[in-house]
Amino acid sequence: MKHFLIVILLFFVSKSAIGCGWGPDNDLYFFYNLFHQSNISNKAYYPFLRDESHTFYEGMDGELEIDIHSGNVAQWQQLLSNWSTGDIKKALFAKTDEEFLQVWSGKRGTQENKAKVYMAFARKCSQAFAHRSYYSWQYEEIKKATPADIAALLKEGMLKYQEEQNEQLKTRYAYQVVRILHYTEQFQEAIDFYNAHVTKDAASEIDYYLLDQVAGCHYSLHDYEKAAYMFLTVFENSTDRKPSAYLSYKFCVDEGAEGKTYFKGSEDKATYITIKSLRDFTDVLSGLRELYTTSPNDRKLELLFTRALNAIEREAWPTNVGLSEYVLPALKDSDQKQLRELQQLAYTIYNDKKTENKDFWKLADSYLSFLQKDIIAAKDKLSAVKSSIYADQVNTLKHIYEVFSWKSIGAKEEAYLANVIGDLKGDAYYYLSSENWKHLVQDQAGHLYYRKGQLAKAFLTHNDLDRLRYINSLALIEDFEKLAAQGTYNSFEKQLIDRTRNTTGKHGLAEYVKFVKGVYYLLQADPAKALAQLKDNPMSAQSGIDMSNFVSARVFSNNIMECFDCEEIEVMEDSVFLASVYSFIKPTFSKADLAANLLKLDSMTQDTKQWKRKLSHYLLANYYFNVSNTGYFRGTLVGDGNCCNYDYFPYSKGEMTSEEYIADNRGYNLYYLDGKKRSDYHLAEKAYEHYQKVIENSTDTELNARCLYMMAKCELNRLYNETPNRYWYYKGEVSEVELPYKKSFQKLKAEYQSTKFYSKIIDECSFFRYYDGL
Repeated sequence: MKHFLIVILLFFVSKSAIGCGWGPDNDLYFFYNLFHQSNISNKAYYPFLRDESHTFYEGMDGELEIDIHSGNVAQWQQLLSNWSTGDIKKALFAKTDEEFLQVWSGKRGTQENKAKVYMAFARKCSQAFAHRSYYSWQYEEIKKATPADIAALLKEGMLKYQEEQNEQLKTRYAYQVVRILHYTEQFQEAIDFYNAHVTKDAASEIDYYLLDQVAGCHYSLHDYEKAAYMFLTVFENSTDRKPSAYLSYKFCVDEGAEGKTYFKGSEDKATYITIKSLRDFTDVLSGLRELYTTSPNDRKLELLFTRALNAIEREAWPTNVGLSEYVLPALKDSDQKQLRELQQLAYTIYNDKKTENKDFWKLADSYLSFLQKDIIAAKDKLSAVKSSIYADQVNTLKHIYEVFSWKSIGAKEEAYLANVIGDLKGDAYYYLSSENWKHLVQDQAGHLYYRKGQLAKAFLTHNDLDRLRYINSLALIEDFEKLAAQGTYNSFEKQLIDRTRNTTGKHGLAEYVKFVKGVYYLLQADPAKALAQLKDNPMSAQSGIDMSNFVSARVFSNNIMECFDCEEIEVMEDSVFLASVYSFIKPTFSKADLAANLLKLDSMTQDTKQWKRKLSHYLLANYYFNVSNTGYFRGTLVGDGNCCNYDYFPYSKGEMTSEEYIADNRGYNLYYLDGKKRSDYHLAEKAYEHYQKVIENSTDTELNARCLYMMAKCELNRLYNETPNRYWYYKGEVSEVELPYKKSFQKLKAEYQSTKFYSKIIDECSFFRYYDGL
């Protein structure tokens, strides 16, 4: 008995305890729940709607309110007919005695005085057993904390029970007496009192509160079968105690008892089928079919049907579908079979003359047609749903049906979208709101744009413009150029463009896209084309936009020490870039100046003087290594820092990049496209070529030794990029796999042992020290 009481207590505190994680703690986040589970007509069953993250359904924000006291409050309103629901709740749940007394100010009716006396006694009982909440996980502490004056409390309760004449209040006093006996482990005494004094044929909410307590006593006396039947009865008939009865029944089942010995007819069997089905997350249809056969007009059919349909929705409508290969609705053949069975059952129940809530089944039939892509039938069936309680649901489905009926998006469709999802929030946690269907509309709109090659609109439908700098797709950039040049925009296009304002700042979309194109060419190691985009671009002046941040001259230096979180002056030790011949390289400069500097250095590699050629190659080599994905300045071109490795390396070999997705028209839409950003632009290979040119033009053994070391770093870059995940665990070992990437180490060891640089690198580089010792 102690165990299920603990679980019941946990139910009441679970919501506050769960919400401390870093991400969504609700499985409803991961799919679109379009058919509102709250469509069922009996609100008392709301806690049993499908929620695989919590013991009981918590719902989406704003969708429903689960009140586990509504049955009790409603019964009080029968007694205090002139009281509002709010005042009754204030009296029942006052935190202090002062607040409690304040509610009763001016209330002097005979019935009110008697109710006040009872509530005051109930508060005394609750305070006496408050320790049960404090020590909910510590049964021995609960026993030790049991108040010593419990006999006086019990005596007072018995006396008030005997004196009370009002039927409802008398039953409430009986509830307190049984509760006192139960919580003080006088189980048989509680049962005897109940059997001797309480009317068994009553059917009020407080009767089921009382029966719930008595069932707990039977459980503690190991009369599991009787307890199971009582809990089953409470589950069926109580409004408030369904969750606790469900948990308690589960513990009886764990003891091998289901209460079947006491079943009296089809109602008991129907309740048993329902509670058993709620525990079954695999075969969601069998319980539904069994319940329909047993009790064809049972309102619990709506609950089981909704849960079965929700199981299919979890497959059909994944959120964040993005670059996956789903086609929404994403249903397998087995799902389609279940859909057909559900639709046939919905049709059968709807046509039963005794079915009362026919609009529920009309609504379900319509939605099932939609899931099977028969949108014409779905729209026709939806128009027949007239009940006002489903108005919001009908309106939502109308919009979804409409958007999924489109083959493409033009001006007419964009006007519709502006009206329907113009207020869409971008925060992922809005997937847990009752308006999450708008994100599905957004998903489908992005999909239609993408399929028709409207890449810029497809991108803006889901992504901030700022993310464009990470997408190495010329096709996407050029489609943005077309959008920027369009000039005039319809209402939905304006909404998309307005989303770019925080990124472009005081600059227009055209200037921003042109700048992105310039950075694209820098990443492609094409400074001439980059300069054409960056020169005279107002964004080339430092403007607070990350991508246009200035570049340090030390990007032309190099380092031996690997330390990404060190200051650049600590790491970048080589100072050739400071030579007077390179005075055009300022301490910091814009991306446009960077392109110009690269072109100047390129031209100097053709100089007639050998020293100029080799040193210009040297600076270019340093630059290209530094902006590679193992270089100190690896985030500089796109306006990022150099942390962290997971931003600069793929997790598995052969992962498609964003540009490849777009080129192949892969994926459903362009959501989170930058999550597939390219990490390796082969810039270290470009660096390698320039270092080779230095050695070809140099007789300086110290410089050549340093170049060979840098070439080894370029080879290591290629090892990391060609064998993903090596960056995280490679310690410098050499096997047949690594040997092809060690050619520069081999030459450094064979030809440059007499240099000072060789001695230095032996001391400072464990990878080379490991290689040298072979």
